[in-house]
Amino acid sequence: MRRFVKPFIIAVLACTATFASAQIAPKPGFPHDRYTDFKPDSGVIYGTLANGMRYAIKKWPTPKNEASIRLRIAAGSLNEEDNQKGLAHFLEHMAFNGSKNIPENELDKILSREGLAFGPDSNAYTSWDETVYQLDMPKSEKLDLGLSIMRETAGRLTLAPDAIDRERGVVEGEERARQSPSERQFRAFIAHSLDGTRIPDRNPIGDMKVVREAPRERFKDLYERFYTPERALLVVVGDFDPVATEALIKKQFSNWTAPAAPGKDPSLGTPKREPGSVRLLLEPQAATSVSLFNVKPYVDEPDTSVTRRDDLLLDLAQTMVNTRLERIARRDGAPILSARIDTTNWFNAAETATLETAARDPSKWQAALEISDQELRRALTFGFTPDEFAVALANERESYRQAAAQTNAQRSAELVDSILDSFADDEVWTSDADDLAWFEKVAPTLTPAESLAQLRKVWGTEAPELFVSSGAPIEGGEAFIKATYDGLRTKAVTAPKAEAKSTWDYVQFGKIGQVASSQSLADIGVTKIRFANNVYLTIKPTKFEEGRVRVSVNFGDGQLALPADQPGLAYAINAAFTAGGLGRLDIDALQRALAGRSVGTGFGVYEDAFAFNGATTPSDLNLQLQVFAAFFTDPAWRPDGMARLKAAKDAIYRQIDTTPGAVWGTQGPYVLFANNPRFAFPTPEQFDTLTLEAARTVVDAARKNSAIEVIIVGDTTVEAARDAVAATFGALPVREEALAARTAERKVSFPPGRGTTILTHKGRADQSLAMVYWPMRDFGDGREVRGLRILSAILQNRLTEVVREELGESYSPGTDWSPSRVFPGYGTLGALAEVKPSDSDKVLVTMEAIAADLAAGKIDDDLFQRARRPLIADFDETTANNPWWLGALDRASFQPERLVRIREGKSQYTSATLDEIKALAKRYLDPAKARLIKVVPGPDATPVPTPTP
Repeated sequence: MRRFVKPFIIAVLACTATFASAQIAPKPGFPHDRYTDFKPDSGVIYGTLANGMRYAIKKWPTPKNEASIRLRIAAGSLNEEDNQKGLAHFLEHMAFNGSKNIPENELDKILSREGLAFGPDSNAYTSWDETVYQLDMPKSEKLDLGLSIMRETAGRLTLAPDAIDRERGVVEGEERARQSPSERQFRAFIAHSLDGTRIPDRNPIGDMKVVREAPRERFKDLYERFYTPERALLVVVGDFDPVATEALIKKQFSNWTAPAAPGKDPSLGTPKREPGSVRLLLEPQAATSVSLFNVKPYVDEPDTSVTRRDDLLLDLAQTMVNTRLERIARRDGAPILSARIDTTNWFNAAETATLETAARDPSKWQAALEISDQELRRALTFGFTPDEFAVALANERESYRQAAAQTNAQRSAELVDSILDSFADDEVWTSDADDLAWFEKVAPTLTPAESLAQLRKVWGTEAPELFVSSGAPIEGGEAFIKATYDGLRTKAVTAPKAEAKSTWDYVQFGKIGQVASSQSLADIGVTKIRFANNVYLTIKPTKFEEGRVRVSVNFGDGQLALPADQPGLAYAINAAFTAGGLGRLDIDALQRALAGRSVGTGFGVYEDAFAFNGATTPSDLNLQLQVFAAFFTDPAWRPDGMARLKAAKDAIYRQIDTTPGAVWGTQGPYVLFANNPRFAFPTPEQFDTLTLEAARTVVDAARKNSAIEVIIVGDTTVEAARDAVAATFGALPVREEALAARTAERKVSFPPGRGTTILTHKGRADQSLAMVYWPMRDFGDGREVRGLRILSAILQNRLTEVVREELGESYSPGTDWSPSRVFPGYGTLGALAEVKPSDSDKVLVTMEAIAADLAAGKIDDDLFQRARRPLIADFDETTANNPWWLGALDRASFQPERLVRIREGKSQYTSATLDEIKALAKRYLDPAKARLIKVVPGPDATPVPTPTP
């Protein structure tokens, strides 16, 4: 397994690297059959059936009694003919719409009866070069069912004409939902950078004219020619007997036969190279960006130690350039918001090296281009200093060490995807321990000069091409940009300056704290401690993620403490607090001081707390607490973070109304909290009034005396966690013992009575959102709201069956179950769907009709069980998870009902009855209290593109 993204390097022609015609179908056998520098992970069983289908099996205990299955077909949109554009993706949809042994619309029901939910547990995706089907089985003893479902996909789809017709609107809905300014930017970029290849003309979503009109024969042709055993890889990872699993695979798939004339991979073309060329895209609804890039034909690199070493050197080089670019973007007054250098293999057809820089606003495109050009040429000309190379290497070493130490923290779904990806990339799937051993062997041989050589190899010696996406017209257009670019390239660059040494010295915070009380909650494996200074500590040692410890430190009252007349202040605090660094270390020096250590500096403003959060290792737990305590006691409040937020204003306000989802994301809370100003998104004028001083005033008041709660979950002991906190937060002066009441701030309400809200967007004119929300209760002790969660799942199933499957009106209708943990008596239950604007009212009527049926008690036992069983199964998996425990234990030091939710969570699902759910539906799905919401195109919406003839 690689610990970095493979940067497919173009090498000088040699015996180890040859230009190759692009290949989508996998090479024969497995990568470890061809490449012997690395031994494959011994825990994986590999095999090939007589029909050519390959499989990989790995026994894995986490999550317990579960199994993850992936079926990869090495064919995607690149394999389509001109009259099949979009049908590879459409076939993915049809895998859920009828096969030889599973009637249309029955698959989701079969899965939900076994505890699987569509989306989280069963899904699929189509890319340019592959189609992948995914199943995560909550019961490994049902593995045979999962494999039989995959076998239905492999060769048994019925592709009934009427089923195809019903799905056309769903696919069109998905195409609508995907459209955004960033999608248009991406398509324009690949059209320019990958011109000459097949890639720009084969976007997986396809041509909607083909989607609307293609007859069954075209689907059948694509399916039969490319869904073949030799293009298939089945990967199964989980808590099962691998020998028995192999027998099941052979039983299910051995009778899958190859067609007489299987499909052949098309020619993918050759990318056109135009060194120094310029292309301009006018995109008013997106941030302005400049992209320097170099494109070359794909080179087939063998998976050898030499190749991986070169990849590592390039990764280090790009890390160092990105560190320099990030340092520039953080400066007060910087003309750029962000920048990143990277390399990409485009489906074995082309390789690009790209440096993309986001400008502060359209007027800063020249400054962004100058920074991009200067920093790229600075790196290519002078390379890297020994000190920055040492920092990059130390951080890389730590990533390998973490991976090896935390191997057992991985879950089956992560491993199954990793095995599949390695096969797709024609790489040997190696163990984390072997990867670390290899790294330690090669690390002493790595030098800054070699890292520079790899960077030069991918960028070459000719002028990079330039793609500019601007939010406003640029006078003189491409000719002026070209002249500017040519002029910038004549300017000399200077060598990078060496950075000053920095060390971590925040190690003393006062006298070691004394434990005032300690309580063991043995039934849930939790220990609660209160220190003499009233700092609370909650500890849950687990082995869910071996080698990893998660830490959260809550203080103050978060959004409850923010002035109602300063909307947006939370964004200012998030941007400014940790970005300002520490009194003795600015953020750059801090990163150097912590190089090679596993600590985080996460910070956020939450509904009822300010909170540090991060993941570390057992050996760095003390350091992690020191870092959080240092920010708590000595934040510098330098202006860099606030300045960067203000610089992003143009990008923010260009994009907040460019899709229905963006509008709802910013305006939804204000609507659902009855126009409460505390939940408003700032206007541009309010944004301008945000200040560093206002942010500092609120947080410093919380730092001064508010209650502190520390939560530590993971691979540690009670003693180690106690001692780490005793030396940091436990050593602080005495704190408040309880949370502030904030009674007035906690009084919120849902919009009263029945009503309709209409919002507008400037996105594509055929996009809209239709939603119905009902008021619900707060989370409480969990008993009633978990019944409402079952009701939400029932509502979700009916929306899928009616709005998606029967009407074909929406790609992904969904529900929103949101009981509050902060605001007494408040919560919402919603139904939502992306639809054509002309269908908004019809879908709203349908949603309310579904809700009315549920309120009238029209819920049979099968519908009830199909909603409840996935929640029960998911509860076991979710609770065997450190992030869940970190969230569940949040505020439990002050609110004992949160422990009830933990203790009784599963029983609250298992003991729920159909009659109880019917009663909840009648009580809460009240049309008299419903809020109907539409997000529709405004008068300045973006026209729908004219279909290609």
